Amino acid sequence: MRFKVSTNIKSILGKDLISDKYIAIFELVKNSCDAGARKVDINFVAQGNEVEKIIISDDGCGMSAFDLQEKWLFMAYSEKKNAPNKNKYAGSKGIGRFSCDRLGEKLRLFTKKQDAKNINELFIDWEKFENNDTAKVEEIELEHREITNHPLLDEKGTVLEISNLRESWARADILKLRSALMKLVSPDKSIQDDQTTITIIAEHEREADQSEIKKNSR
Repeated sequence: MRFKVSTNIKSILGKDLISDKYIAIFELVKNSCDAGARKVDINFVAQGNEVEKIIISDDGCGMSAFDLQEKWLFMAYSEKKNAPNKNKYAGSKGIGRFSCDRLGEKLRLFTKKQDAKNINELFIDWEKFENNDTAKVEEIELEHREITNHPLLDEKGTVLEISNLRESWARADILKLRSALMKLVSPDKSIQDDQTTITIIAEHEREADQSEIKKNSR
């Protein structure tokens, strides 16, 4: 006899387990740091004042098609488990990737390793895993293709485009996230020494930022 895994495991490991949207982004940033990123950008893309998409991009080591299939899509698998100085964040359990599900219904992932000719693009509609609890997780096919360029990827790195957001992101939420990320301290000293730069981008808040700066300068 063998265990079977229902597609419902996705929600158990994703939006049900990671109950806080701030923790979800925190975990994705941690994953970028663990991939050796020196720079992580979190871009809140809005239509008017409503955030419609979150794009998290980094210049980490990136992934090959093999890495995507055999590691990133391997539920609960983590290369960090047996690594020295392993940490206790969700990423070390191999479930940090499901933070994407916590944040939005759809994910478009772009990733490229150093010296790779093409970029791997993977599209996941998390809702497909919720339509039938009797289906097995490995029966859900995901869209994968290779592309030649992406505006946020140069030599290497990963871009997560999360859309159909599950919660709204007001100005106060983004400011709260900024405060939380300022406290991000990795237990891995080598990552601290690399001094990863984390930048939050929210162009629709630029006018409010300028107004606040002007008010505080009086």
